[in-house]
Amino acid sequence: MAITHYLEIAGFVVGVISALAILKKDNTRMANRFLATGVFLIGLYTLCIFIYDIIGTVLAINVFLRIGMISLLFGDLFIYYTMLIMMRSTMTFKKMKITYINLAICVGTSIYFIIDDFITQTESTIGNVNIQIDMIPLALIILILFYLTISCVIITFRFGLNKMDKTSPGYPKLVSFVVGLFLFMITLVINIVSQITSNDVVGAIFDALTFAVLLIGSLFLSFSVLDLKRKPKPISEPVSEPKTEP
Repeated sequence: MAITHYLEIAGFVVGVISALAILKKDNTRMANRFLATGVFLIGLYTLCIFIYDIIGTVLAINVFLRIGMISLLFGDLFIYYTMLIMMRSTMTFKKMKITYINLAICVGTSIYFIIDDFITQTESTIGNVNIQIDMIPLALIILILFYLTISCVIITFRFGLNKMDKTSPGYPKLVSFVVGLFLFMITLVINIVSQITSNDVVGAIFDALTFAVLLIGSLFLSFSVLDLKRKPKPISEPVSEPKTEP
């Protein structure tokens, strides 16, 4: 298998493990459930790409690429929801109209991806298949992903980092979340290059970079919630024997 395939599998494994770890830490909080779902869906995206890479048929590409891109779209949406809840509140999140507007945008885009014939196959000297995506659907999904990710960054800086004391225990975790978001945006840029290039070698290199950066970004997003430091065991005080009076 090519290095890209190993990165795709690793992305899915990290997504599953991170989602389970986040839920194990606290599955009662809506923000944790949203983040776990978002990280898992990003991992599912890498698995879908791996499956159609291995099968190498036009049918597999049309099915799994669509599922993968829709998973990526909703993964980013759930991460955006996570940040809204963390920086505002659950009640505010439920009352905000933008919450439902963005959901409607993602649902509409998903329907468009399902019914539109935007995937074509061309000959390739690397791998089994080489696919090209029409620029309009590609630009649409990239634009929405950028919008959701940049919105997350703005919300984090406006309601979190700018108001939080740098010595606060939650500050490094919030920084980790922002780093994950920036890496996700870098992933989108790299992916654009890999899709529009006509050189197979360059495309393969940027494909590998896409999944490598996406994998690292998912780890940073997970670290923002998980507390990886072991808590010191409480020191039990010796039990004093009751004194007997003479």
